[in-house]
Amino acid sequence: MKGPPPAPTAAPFSWTGFDVGLQGGYGWGAESDDLSTTEFGVLVDHFSANGPFGGAHAGYNQQIGSLVIGLYGELDGFDLHGTGTASSTTAVSTDAICLQQGCSSVTKASIGFQNTWQAFLLARAGVAVDRWLVYLTGGLAVGDDRENVSVTETYDGVDPAWAGSQTNTL
Repeated sequence: MKGPPPAPTAAPFSWTGFDVGLQGGYGWGAESDDLSTTEFGVLVDHFSANGPFGGAHAGYNQQIGSLVIGLYGELDGFDLHGTGTASSTTAVSTDAICLQQGCSSVTKASIGFQNTWQAFLLARAGVAVDRWLVYLTGGLAVGDDRENVSVTETYDGVDPAWAGSQTNTL
C-alpha cells in the first residue's frame, strides 16, 4: 500500500540577484552657516531649503552560504533650494563730514543654496538569515551643492561702496 506523497519543501531563500527601483519624494531642512559673525556683520546665515527629488537605483548581490556581498548605485535629480536675505544700517563716524551730517552705511546680503543632483556607489557585506539581511555598507557619494553669497555695502545711498559675490560647487 502506498502512503501519502511527501510534502513539498520550499527552496531556501537566496539574496543573489539584481535589483532595480525608482524613488522619489520631497526634502526640507534648514541651512545654518556662520557668516554673520565673520565677514559681513549681517545676519543672513539661516534659511529654509526645500524641494522635490527623484531617481533610480540598481544593484547586485551575491550570496555565498550565509555571506552576502553586493554593489549598489543610485542617481537622483533634485530641485532642492532656498535663499535668505538681510540688511543692516550702521552709523558711520570715521570722518569729520559724517560726524557733522550723520552718514550711515547700509549692508545688504543674500545667501542661496541649490542642489540639482547626487549620486552614490556603495558596496555591501552582510549575513543572511532566511529573508533577513543584516549588512554594513560604505562607498562614495557625490553631488551638486551650489551656494551663493552676495553682499553690497552703500554709504548714504551711493552704490556700491563695496560689492561682492561668490559661488561654490561642491
